[in-house]
Amino acid sequence: MHHPLTSKARVFLCAISLLVAHPAIAQDDDLFDDFPKPGLIGTYRDADGHTAVRVDSGLTFDWADAAPDPRIDANKFSVVWQGQLLVRTAGTYRFASDSIGQVKFEVDDEVLLDCQSPQRDWIAGEAFPLRAGMHDLTIRFQKTSDAAAMRLFWSSDSFSWEPINPANTLHEIEDEPEDGFARGNALAEAFRCAACHEIGGASPPLDAPSLDRLTGNLHPSWVVDRLMQSTSDADASTKMPHFAMTEKQSQAVAAYLFGLSKGQSPKKLAAVKQPKPKRGQKLKKPVERGHDLFVGMGCLACHEKGGLGIQDLLGGGSLEKVSEKRPQDYFARWLLNPAAINAHHRMPRFELSALEASDLATYLQQDAAKSDDAVQPKWLGDPALIEMGRQLVKQNRCASCHEIEESLRPAPSLAKIALTSQSDWSQACVGSTGADRPHYALDDDDQQAIKAAVDAVLPDAEVHFSGADVLRRSNCLACHPRNLATGNAKLAFAIASENSDAFEHAAVLTPPSLNSIGDKLKDASLQQAVRGEAPKRRPWLQVRMPKFRFNADEADRLADWFIAQDRIPAHGQAEQPAQLSESALLAVGPRLVTSNGFGCVSCHSIGDVSPAKAPVNSRGPNLAGLGKDVRKEWFDRWVADPLRVVPRVEMPAIKVPVDGVLHDNLDQQIGAVWQVLNLEGFRPPRPDAVRVVRHSGNDLSDDTHVLTDVLRVDETQYIKPFLIGLPNRHNILFDLAEARLTGWWMGDTASQYTEGKAWHWEAGGVNLIDAPTSDADFALVSKTSGEVLMPIRERQFITEPDVWRQTADGLQFEYRLKFQASDDVEIVVPVEELYSVVAGENGASGWSRRVVSGEVPADWTLRFRAAGDEFQLAGDGNLRAKDKTKLYVAAGNEATKFDPTGKLLLQSNQPVQLNYLAELPVDRLPKFDATDDDLQSIALDVVPGFKSVQLPLSHEIMPVAMAWRDPQTMFIADLKGRVFRGEDTDGDQIPDRVTQYSDELAAPFGINAGEDYVDVITKYALLRLFDDGRVENLVSGWGHTADYHDWATGLPQDADGSYYVALACQQDTRTQPAAYLRGTVLRLNPRRPSAANPQHFDIEVLSGGHRFPIGIARNRGGDLFVTDNQGNYNPFNELNHVMKGHRYGFINRLERKDGFNPPLTAPAIDIPHPWTRSVNGICFLESPEELGSDAFGPFEGHLVGCEYDTRRLVRMSLEKVGDTIQGAAYPFSYDQPPTGPAMLGPISAAVSPDGALVIGNIRDSGWGAGQNTGSVVRMELVESELPAGIREVRATPTGFIVEFTGEVAANAAADSDNYAVQSYTRESTPAYGGDDKNNRSETVASVVYDPDKRTAVIELANPLRPDYVYEFNLKSMAKSDSAAFFPDRAFYTLRTVPK
Repeated sequence: MHHPLTSKARVFLCAISLLVAHPAIAQDDDLFDDFPKPGLIGTYRDADGHTAVRVDSGLTFDWADAAPDPRIDANKFSVVWQGQLLVRTAGTYRFASDSIGQVKFEVDDEVLLDCQSPQRDWIAGEAFPLRAGMHDLTIRFQKTSDAAAMRLFWSSDSFSWEPINPANTLHEIEDEPEDGFARGNALAEAFRCAACHEIGGASPPLDAPSLDRLTGNLHPSWVVDRLMQSTSDADASTKMPHFAMTEKQSQAVAAYLFGLSKGQSPKKLAAVKQPKPKRGQKLKKPVERGHDLFVGMGCLACHEKGGLGIQDLLGGGSLEKVSEKRPQDYFARWLLNPAAINAHHRMPRFELSALEASDLATYLQQDAAKSDDAVQPKWLGDPALIEMGRQLVKQNRCASCHEIEESLRPAPSLAKIALTSQSDWSQACVGSTGADRPHYALDDDDQQAIKAAVDAVLPDAEVHFSGADVLRRSNCLACHPRNLATGNAKLAFAIASENSDAFEHAAVLTPPSLNSIGDKLKDASLQQAVRGEAPKRRPWLQVRMPKFRFNADEADRLADWFIAQDRIPAHGQAEQPAQLSESALLAVGPRLVTSNGFGCVSCHSIGDVSPAKAPVNSRGPNLAGLGKDVRKEWFDRWVADPLRVVPRVEMPAIKVPVDGVLHDNLDQQIGAVWQVLNLEGFRPPRPDAVRVVRHSGNDLSDDTHVLTDVLRVDETQYIKPFLIGLPNRHNILFDLAEARLTGWWMGDTASQYTEGKAWHWEAGGVNLIDAPTSDADFALVSKTSGEVLMPIRERQFITEPDVWRQTADGLQFEYRLKFQASDDVEIVVPVEELYSVVAGENGASGWSRRVVSGEVPADWTLRFRAAGDEFQLAGDGNLRAKDKTKLYVAAGNEATKFDPTGKLLLQSNQPVQLNYLAELPVDRLPKFDATDDDLQSIALDVVPGFKSVQLPLSHEIMPVAMAWRDPQTMFIADLKGRVFRGEDTDGDQIPDRVTQYSDELAAPFGINAGEDYVDVITKYALLRLFDDGRVENLVSGWGHTADYHDWATGLPQDADGSYYVALACQQDTRTQPAAYLRGTVLRLNPRRPSAANPQHFDIEVLSGGHRFPIGIARNRGGDLFVTDNQGNYNPFNELNHVMKGHRYGFINRLERKDGFNPPLTAPAIDIPHPWTRSVNGICFLESPEELGSDAFGPFEGHLVGCEYDTRRLVRMSLEKVGDTIQGAAYPFSYDQPPTGPAMLGPISAAVSPDGALVIGNIRDSGWGAGQNTGSVVRMELVESELPAGIREVRATPTGFIVEFTGEVAANAAADSDNYAVQSYTRESTPAYGGDDKNNRSETVASVVYDPDKRTAVIELANPLRPDYVYEFNLKSMAKSDSAAFFPDRAFYTLRTVPK
């Protein structure tokens, strides 16, 4: 039933919309238990003296000529909003108004905007500096003409114009109104009071179910039971009143209502054809499929079932016992066509197949008792009962809400019962049970709230129905997050946690945010979206957008409301760059969307090109033709800073232009991306290889290439490859996971690609042999019984290399095979192989393979398969490929004798030699010298008080770890797989000669340099690389896969020679062996190698529960720390003090089981997000002992952390309180450099032998919208140029001590008004990140400054709260106005209050 609106209805935030938190917001009110809640306290006054006080969570209003509140007259009114403005980043801010009326905007008693306009007009104030933290805020509005509207915006030197976010406006709890008006309005709406009563300012009543088609859709017995209920035995959450009828009265009403259907039962649905399983497939049962649909589509956002779901005033109620209410075939019919059952249904309609509807019905009816729905009670057709029921329906005014029969509708003169403050509330239906009226199960507080709401409205208040009402009544924010509403995030994670077999991640259950949707979508597309008719751009989502039963007016109102709330006027938009010509666009545009540009395809589909294996929590919508729906103005704002639009979104900000495209002009490049995405039929090209490993084929004395990272050959992916690239351009793949030869090709060895967020290698040529599908190439054969033993796995893999080395003849590598002879007898056989270049007759070329078996027990022999089943023994004694006559394997010495099956029996320590030859031509390439002599150092201005220089290194190197052998010799580990050696030959501390030191390793994320070797931690092992080309596997054993997260980082070392390594977590689907030790910190302890186990270290587990501990550092005192990134289970970025046996906050996917609830250790420092997005590498600022002086001045002993996403550095200090280490984080580098470029993206940090801080930077195509490039920046302290600022914050029993880096103005340092302190915490949940909780603005009771110690002792009025972050924002205390004061901000994590 749709209600016509009065002619005075306007699109504006009605009283209920403004005053009542949406349920999705209300359920998170515990985030603000004892400190400011979002929104400002608005005091409304009209010319007649009426007032209204309420909380307004937004600063956009379009009142037109209507009243702003049903308690206020529309003719002339004013509003004063008061509260606090939260500024998260210090900077220069501007405020603007697009309003009709007079607006005055005051921050800390400074008027920053004062304007008046009789029509909408963009007026911006002057720029004004604001420190980070809380500021007193007062906004005044005066209506000055027939219409009134207010829209407020802000901008700063770090973001463009945008509406002021509701999360940035706060108020004190004690200032909130307590009159119950908001709650009363919500209850009156939910209970449809306006259907029977005339209430000033009430919105049209909600539609109630039509009652004219009950036959076949309700059980008569349920209707009788429901009508007999009274408030004493009813569910208090139900929105239908209670009647406490007798059984006969209830039967009479049921007989009458069922009689309206005239005995016509609904048509039965045809039987649904069940799917048939494919070979080897196990299908779920219909009830299981129905359950997955029910919890996955979004039903629990409005309903409760199975202990999950949301119950609120506008929801759909509980479905726990729905089978007692509905016949067995009801739900399938209802889900496919609800209007056929209830013409006035409120539930939106989902697009379902007949099978899906049937499965859902099976799930909802699974606990139904068996009954014959066709058998109806005899009293249903009793004419006397029917007439009695008709009179009861009329008496109880049921037709005021429900569609029944027209004759029962109240006559116009009786249609409404006036409800005012003068009404006799003792007879109201909100009161106690009465025999002559319906009644609700309301407690005293709710009864008084409704009365207060009715008392407060003006008698002649008009009906005002807006898009905000449509949004609220449609329950949109129970699913979608928007501004303060969190949507179904918590629910989605609860569902995903309980149903991990059905849902790989909660992200598939979470619909997109509605933040800025009115600015994002074009008008027609927005209309289409609110109707549920938009094309699906996120096909991986299992939550579904239904179609609502909107009339045209409601859809228009909702779309117009979104636009009014979100859209930035043209005056606030940036100037658009000129469009490229089509030829220019096609020349550069396609590259920009690939990993050779901004990496859009890492997370987004474009047309039919989709990101490979991108995790669902980081996937974005299909970008093809997005200009049909999305506004370019919003697109520009979004890509510049996505976090300002959707907090905690994983999309990176695009801040760095792509080198060499459109004159490195970022605005033009973004414009080109927009253009190319909107080209009809555009399909992004495959990106170029990041790197190609190849030999020219001209110099056969070149070293052999070795590659051990993830490799793809045709359609097969190898996790444990050992790929050998010989100088004659023959390439051999030995699969260590299965211990067998599996590839041979000619040409390039391999090409490295990024795909989505992952890195991998691909074979550089066509595989000449068939990849075997049988067992390993080796077996033990009993000489007595003929029993055959195949090698067994060590967790994931059969073998791994123990050593490989470059020799004069080629490449030699050693490995071990393990055989299980009996339950308690293992046989370990070492194997040594040598691969080298060989030439054959008739121009054949290829490779020689020399295989030597170690000692084998006397009663066993080792059998060796030289080639796969496609090779057979030929008459000439060689193995020849059946279908590839140009390929053959020849014996290379007399000891090599094939048996009739083409296999060999190896004798212990007796080498056999095989020549693998191809009578095929091999191409050759010109030899290319990659030396770049044109690189120059670049001076940077990024850290105050430090001289910073970007080293003259190739941008191809992505430095994720650095170490020094001596002051002149530096080693750099490259994310792409190599280790480089840099030498300083002229004594200026800058390497001027850089050479490749290693082959292609797997993500070398930590190095340590020895006298003639470098130890490198890779994703699969700790390797020792010797200067002579030898490589030893020092220790391995942890699980790993092709997942790009499977890094291992290190390598701090202690005095005993033990190394410390951190392993990233497991959050994908994998086997237990592949997840072994994931998410732990290890100590690798030296051991004596043996023949059975030649590894040099044992593994000791120190701690678990780490997510992505990319940074790891150990100080001279022996304390070990790792960083961790904000994400699911980690509400902050973290610095964790690693302690033996402790568990930290993350839970691996395989660990998420009932009963797994280990005690957790809190981080030493919680580093707030989004001030930082991902703190990665860390190092202690500890001067080398050889220097004999402090190279880092006041920061000696502190840590530096690399903040990759925002391209900054943070500093951290630590203190020990009792047995707890805790401390603070501070800015170390500028947010934006005063001059010149910023760093590329800090990822690693180290201190050089001469006491410089060296920072490795990268820009990755998967995470950073970059081109997979890097740089190294060297920083030296110039103490005389260091500005005064916060050196360190330490805790006291009643407050804190702030120590400064230098002299400050004593008066300023002693003034408590110059210290803004707030405290907050966050809760660990499965959700990504977390909001501030229990935020409190601390009162500084006193400050005592000691100029000699350069310390300010701060006493706080409130007791300190353990496990809270205390954020400090200081005004400048520099001794002169022109002097800098940096840093002026600190974040102290208080775990323990000092005694």
